[in-house]
Amino acid sequence: MTTATACKLSELSLSPHKRQTVRSPAVLSLIFDYLAFQELLAASHVSVRWRTLVHRHRAFCGSVELTSAKEGAFRLFKLQLDASRMHDITVRVDIRRDDQSDIAYDWDLRALPGGLAALTVVKAHLPRISDLSIHFDVSWELQLWWLAQQEAPCLRSLRVGFPTCGARLTGVGRLFGGNAPCLSEVVMDHIGQDVDCDRMKVVLADELPPPLLLFSVTPARRVLEQLSKGSERVSGVTPHSPEDHTRRLPAELLACVIDWLDFEDIVCVSHVSARWRAVSRNHDGFWKDIRLESLTSAAVTIFLAQLACSRDNVVNLCIKVDEVNADVIDTILPAVADCLRRLETLELTTNGQYAVETFEALRGPAPCLTHFSLTFHIDAVSEEDMGDPTLPSGIFGGISPQLRVVHVCRMRMPPSPIAAFKLVEDASFESDGDEPLEINSLFAAFPIARRLKIDAPAFDIDPSCNALQSTVDNLEMLDVCFHESGETTAFLSALPGAQNISIIETCDVHDYSTALAMLGYLDSPLRIELARHCAQDENVAAIVGDGNLARDRVFRYLPGPGLSFLGVPKLLPMFFHWEAMCTEIRIAYSLWPLLTGDLPAFTEVRHITLVLDEPGSCVLGLAGWTFDCEKLETLCLKAREPLTVTAEDVCDFANSCFRPYVPGVALQLEGPITLVGGPALLQLALLFSQVVRVA
Repeated sequence: MTTATACKLSELSLSPHKRQTVRSPAVLSLIFDYLAFQELLAASHVSVRWRTLVHRHRAFCGSVELTSAKEGAFRLFKLQLDASRMHDITVRVDIRRDDQSDIAYDWDLRALPGGLAALTVVKAHLPRISDLSIHFDVSWELQLWWLAQQEAPCLRSLRVGFPTCGARLTGVGRLFGGNAPCLSEVVMDHIGQDVDCDRMKVVLADELPPPLLLFSVTPARRVLEQLSKGSERVSGVTPHSPEDHTRRLPAELLACVIDWLDFEDIVCVSHVSARWRAVSRNHDGFWKDIRLESLTSAAVTIFLAQLACSRDNVVNLCIKVDEVNADVIDTILPAVADCLRRLETLELTTNGQYAVETFEALRGPAPCLTHFSLTFHIDAVSEEDMGDPTLPSGIFGGISPQLRVVHVCRMRMPPSPIAAFKLVEDASFESDGDEPLEINSLFAAFPIARRLKIDAPAFDIDPSCNALQSTVDNLEMLDVCFHESGETTAFLSALPGAQNISIIETCDVHDYSTALAMLGYLDSPLRIELARHCAQDENVAAIVGDGNLARDRVFRYLPGPGLSFLGVPKLLPMFFHWEAMCTEIRIAYSLWPLLTGDLPAFTEVRHITLVLDEPGSCVLGLAGWTFDCEKLETLCLKAREPLTVTAEDVCDFANSCFRPYVPGVALQLEGPITLVGGPALLQLALLFSQVVRVA
């Protein structure tokens, strides 16, 4: 292995893009350099892209040979030549009938058009061939006729065999039409009975052109010995060498190569060779993240192989099989129970019919578990018979000291506390059934939760419970979604201490009265935020109040795909009810026309932050959208990307957008904004009391 190759491969371990599909052809070429020919064939089946790059690699098509008349061998031979895009190709064709056997070839060379199918293929690529070796059990005259048909400008060495001792050697000088300027060596192998080699050399000396530097005649015995040892001078080491070239690549660098592959590619390349299989299955890319989403024989086999290869290492396990299948209780759940002590994350989805077996598999301790998700799939028929199963209070044997995130779906919470969940900070409960949620049991299960998400049809609550109050006091964010109209309002009214929760989120399943009731939990002064939802590309409206705590409290209303934020009259008018309480507005540039077009005057607004969220945002484009704010004190322009604004644009925006305009407003520039002066710089100084740059 060269130093350059070792350096390139060693750099792979430093890449931050681990376990990503290989995208660089240069990296793939380094992989292919260490594969034998049979391994290249196996690697060509990894993907369409790998097949294309394998076919172009020199190890695949730089040295081509055909040693069998089998149809499959001929097709591979033709594929190698057709796939080659390079010059300097070495070609060896050696097809002879065994004199001791009467077995016929699968396809007859003589029966095909032109007499020799293989030589016809070679003829098309002859201008790119540098070394050629052909041995056929056909007449020398036929070979000579073929060799005289095509020019060979790159050919340096030629080795041919003629089977009969009575072959006429006249006409050798017509090889390649006399146009083979690089030809410097010709070897004539007599593969029949021994003949007088000296006499043949004399004949060849008269026939071959003067520039030829070397020619020889090899007796039959020596030809057979050379062919059996694979030591032909022309063809060199054949691509079918038994040497395992992958052993030249150190295991450490091979592991770096596998770092760049995703799981599917790792499975494919594990079939390249026995050594690759051993290294790939020891690689954490094969066993670290284990997923099972089907119960086919192949999927279960790979699942069990991953668990076996992970040995005693910590793994992440995701199982999503909601069908009714005996393999779930016979194979899958026992495997989960066996590795429970070394799971870091567990996401488990099974059919509700296997609830008892699932809970039994989760009885053991989980000392490494940090994230846990459990979902039961319950169809309509099963729901009528059994309803939602109850989560056992003794899950994980009460031992899960690292568990911080829990998501449970389609099950009832136990009346007693769950010891394994006592340190959970982020909890989520979902149910699409008909049974109401026991709020007291839910809050008792997560006593110190800071973030809680509830998605249920309805609820039952006992507000007099002291444990309920202590849990609510720890909450910083409550995302609540009850399916029945009015349930959210009733829930917040019944929940003690709800007015102290910092963030309350809801979505568009609620009616207008519900949204208004939730806004009632915010005290003045208020801040309205209108922005784009970063994850879902939706618009987000938020009203933020100082509340009774030092931190802000937020109400977010997230319109879904059925209720576009733009043009919906239901949401924006609700802000009018708190117009007198609103002192600050933060709004995205893209939503400014929405605010000024649909809302009345905000007489108490003192601070406006305009976030230039679109590429090339220009405040001049907002002129004409008038917004009344008599008590404005600060106008802040904020950008996250480098942006240039002119003094003229800012002045036009201020004059046309704010009515009436009150002198003495301060202009703040926040972020990488460049303010360009010009003739309007004096006007800017008169409009604004000061210009402040905020880091």
